[in-house]
Amino acid sequence: TMRFVALFLLVCAYKFLTNLMHYFRIKKLQTYFSEFLEHKCDNMNLYRQEVLSLFEKAHVKDKKIPVSEHIGNRQIVSGNVSTFSMFPSTRVAFSVTTLNMFEEAEGVFRKNMLDSFNPFYWIDLIVFLPKSLLAYIGISSEVTAYKICNVLFTFIWWILGILVVYFKPQLQDFVIKLVRNL
Repeated sequence: TMRFVALFLLVCAYKFLTNLMHYFRIKKLQTYFSEFLEHKCDNMNLYRQEVLSLFEKAHVKDKKIPVSEHIGNRQIVSGNVSTFSMFPSTRVAFSVTTLNMFEEAEGVFRKNMLDSFNPFYWIDLIVFLPKSLLAYIGISSEVTAYKICNVLFTFIWWILGILVVYFKPQLQDFVIKLVRNL
């Protein structure tokens, strides 16, 4: 039991520290981006991949911005352009959206730090582990396959939980014999 508590505390500390590191880094990169917008620095491309990686870790979704460009001979081309593909950009539509993305990522990392010590977060994670795993691997909750998998995996998860509660001594003996035979 003490090993389990120690492992749990280690996981909590890891979750807190990694999100703390991401939080401070995204704030620093937001400062660099603001300086880039004010023309105080011009090397924002050095941080492009790091920013996009942190946005991905924070599950910040790319936004499409409608753009129209004059291409000559009284012709205009228009389309929707990815904010991520334009990063870093000083164009107002992209820069405002990017600043909002920085704030969103900062909020996600702050929330994740607080969740490290929130018992309701951990209870929810354990009780609804199948749903959490499906979200982690990136399956959209709008897809029918997600709903089917969620029901199936949740049913299996609850059956396993019930089996562990009622047959704990037998399961312990089984696992010990299995490990000894390896």
